[in-house]
Amino acid sequence: MILFHNSNDNLTKLVPKVGSSRHSGEDPRAVGKPVVWLSNKPQLDQSSMKYRYEVEISENDPDLMMDEPFAKLQQDFAKMFNMENNWRWYFCFRELDINATYEFDSAIKDYVRV
Repeated sequence: MILFHNSNDNLTKLVPKVGSSRHSGEDPRAVGKPVVWLSNKPQLDQSSMKYRYEVEISENDPDLMMDEPFAKLQQDFAKMFNMENNWRWYFCFRELDINATYEFDSAIKDYVRV
């Protein structure tokens, strides 16, 4: 499956870490542990991060976990407002190779492959 990671750092690999934006509301399996956060949604807040990285990883990879509390929250939200929502967060406990790198271009307000 294709997943995405956003960062202000120009990276060559995605390395697990405990970053400054971590919080206690995360999936308990990831709290305090070095992980790479990934999303199945390619564009989050477009202007907030300089780079977007695309990776390919098997959904059966033993180091990949879905953020279950977030998935439950999204499911409840979708039910409450009668809408479909398939946005998911994942975390991975190992280093990942990057398939594609995109950089935010403020002139066109979108990411372009570099």
